[in-house]
Amino acid sequence: GKALPGTYVTVSYLDCSDNFKVSTQVKVAAVPALSFSTGALLATAGLPVEVTLVDTNLDVTGTAEVASVTIASGGDSETVSVTETGGSTGVFTASLHTVRAAGADNDGLLNGVRRGDMVTASFTNPLRGDTAEAAITLTTELGVTTVAGSTTPFAADSPLVVTVVDHDLNTDPYATEVRAGLVTVSLLRGGDSEMVTLTEVERDSDTFTGLLPTSSSSSRNATNDGTLYTPVSPAGGTVAVASYSEQTPAGATIPDSCTSFGLLHGCGTGYAKARSDGALETSFASALSIGSPVTITVLDGDLDTDFLTPEATAVSVTAASGGFTLAVTETGNSTGT
Repeated sequence: GKALPGTYVTVSYLDCSDNFKVSTQVKVAAVPALSFSTGALLATAGLPVEVTLVDTNLDVTGTAEVASVTIASGGDSETVSVTETGGSTGVFTASLHTVRAAGADNDGLLNGVRRGDMVTASFTNPLRGDTAEAAITLTTELGVTTVAGSTTPFAADSPLVVTVVDHDLNTDPYATEVRAGLVTVSLLRGGDSEMVTLTEVERDSDTFTGLLPTSSSSSRNATNDGTLYTPVSPAGGTVAVASYSEQTPAGATIPDSCTSFGLLHGCGTGYAKARSDGALETSFASALSIGSPVTITVLDGDLDTDFLTPEATAVSVTAASGGFTLAVTETGNSTGT
């Protein structure tokens, strides 16, 4: 018969003189195999790659076990823990997020990855020394979107410049291409929404930009009228969000995977904020009774640097008897108050 890798072979000896039987088992060694999952969103720079290791030699207990696989591209190398899919399956899987920005080895991200790059995976059994390798070429990439004004934060009524960096949009190396319908700029807290047309900065590049006028006049608060209405208040809170949606060659829309702002991660969203002059309010007009509490409110959208988390700042309080520093906390996400 044929003993398959990972199966057990039993060898028995029967001593006919005393009818004593001796048996032992040996496990047929397996040849490890590595592979990358494939698909429209699994070969995209800026999204995770998925790796599978099949090695029954690692299955030594009845519970799910863990092994290590090295995934590399360009100058970056990451050691990834692959986990067995169940007890005694011998199949181990893991995913690793890829990003376009540079980074250090073993920081949990495969850094500096673009469309066309090759990603490799390698495995060495620590006990037997046998190895396995796999490779995948990234056929598309997740575009990076940034939005900036003439100043940061941008002044009211000044234009916004939306920039998308994506090799996938460069389909004709001999023409300066124009892309419409891919970027929508809206306000984080709702309101106006505008489409931005992108123009390639030069032939055969990966960078496309578009200019969007802004206005603090409520007369421009109409959707897709060519101007983004950005109301101005002491608390600020006027945050423009540029969302980029790309169709991959396979027809699948790449989801937004932005976990931070700017170019740190490949993402489909960019942010900009309107500048505010700020204001300070108290709960009393002129006179204050001793022992009564005082509510101090700071209105300053410029202090809002994290649009998803309430932040804090400090206020100096002084009186004839002395002074102290008071911590004030933002009333919510991106309120500027």
